[in-house]
Amino acid sequence: MRMRMTGEWAKLMNDINPSHTAKVVSDIDKEVGLVAKDIAERSSADAPVDTGYMRDTLKVNYERTGGTVESMWVVMPEVYEILPYLWMQNFNHATKGFFFTNAFNQQHAKFDKRLLAVIERAYK
Repeated sequence: MRMRMTGEWAKLMNDINPSHTAKVVSDIDKEVGLVAKDIAERSSADAPVDTGYMRDTLKVNYERTGGTVESMWVVMPEVYEILPYLWMQNFNHATKGFFFTNAFNQQHAKFDKRLLAVIERAYK
């Protein structure tokens, strides 16, 4: 049995090669890193400030871990020491409540579109 692909499928199949795929994976990785950065910066900007330690800790804590394909971006890898305080403030603060939840949800709502845009740019 044979299938003939035309149009967008044909273009996609012609564009699949190891170097192009590696670039797409790299571009997606960069975009996911920007999402992690946006969450860290937004939650930091909206966090309640007493001493400023939590805000400063949130601002700079996002990093890439692992190897190429199995890598992942982690928001706040060093925040574990203040995690109970962070969650208490996130859910209970009178005026700044949900500062982290809101930052995450804002990026979550745009995540699919951001990744799709990266993929579409790669195959144009």
